[in-house]
Amino acid sequence: MKINRNFFLAFVFILTVFSSCLFAQDNMRISLKEGGEVITGFKTSALPQEVKITVAYPDNYMQQDFSRAPVIFVFDTEGYSIADLKQMFNKEKNKNKNTVSDFLIVLVRFRNENITQKQFDNFIAELLPFFEVNYSSENDPSKRFIIARNFIALLALNSIHEESNYFYNLGIILDKTTSLPFFDTPFKKQTRIFCLSQYTNILNLQGLFTKGSLEPMKNFFLKIQENSYFQDFDLRYLFQEMPKIKKIKPVIGKEISEDGPFYLQVKTVYGNLDFFPTQIQFAPPLLWFDDYSGNLQVLLPEPLKIKISGVFAGKKWSAKTKIVK
Repeated sequence: MKINRNFFLAFVFILTVFSSCLFAQDNMRISLKEGGEVITGFKTSALPQEVKITVAYPDNYMQQDFSRAPVIFVFDTEGYSIADLKQMFNKEKNKNKNTVSDFLIVLVRFRNENITQKQFDNFIAELLPFFEVNYSSENDPSKRFIIARNFIALLALNSIHEESNYFYNLGIILDKTTSLPFFDTPFKKQTRIFCLSQYTNILNLQGLFTKGSLEPMKNFFLKIQENSYFQDFDLRYLFQEMPKIKKIKPVIGKEISEDGPFYLQVKTVYGNLDFFPTQIQFAPPLLWFDDYSGNLQVLLPEPLKIKISGVFAGKKWSAKTKIVK
């Protein structure tokens, strides 16, 4: 007897949803709303609170040749819907061979952020197998992505450093008040991190990542942005190859003083990033760059013109300015 292919795929889909219900505790429920599949009552032994999960399928999820989907886990306490995230993240669609429409998007909501590092790591250890079994998500860490903000972002950052066999790719937003961790051991070489934050955090993060054996424009991508939201993410920095650098523009005024900030605006094929110089020269040598504060320190303050130059990610840059007291 010949079986209709569409009927068969629909039957498999129903079985997948049904098996999802069997995978967890009895009080877990699955419903179709909010532009995706909503899982409520997800019982986890790792957390002291209930977790709400919403899932959006990739466009090709029901196709016959579909195997496993790369997955984006978004940890949110700000009330985004799965439809919001699909719209935000699909801005790269039709520009690249990989788009977010090819991904399984999983929105995870906690009631609050009262979570310890151990609880978060244990929760990730429970969450990933659940999606591998019930939603055919990728079990390859290079095809798993986590996006988070502030405190949850720091938990994820620690996880990718200490437990990076779970996932290699991380997108984070850090506000001004967010305290940064300290890493005294290297990250895995497969790590890729895209971060949006304010000036000081970006400066400190670059130092942390560099000490952790990560390379700018290869393992981590930074953007200075005072107020950031999930729609400001450009995930191409995580799931595409290293973007081509089009231009490097030193951000510096026509006149600089001892407290003047200085960084490099790196223009790529995807947009602008912000890094601090790793190789720098002054002519005449009247300044030095404090890579801790991000400031140019004036050794001999005089109204003199000066040229600053260097190399970043293999590309040369230069700028002219004037020293003032």
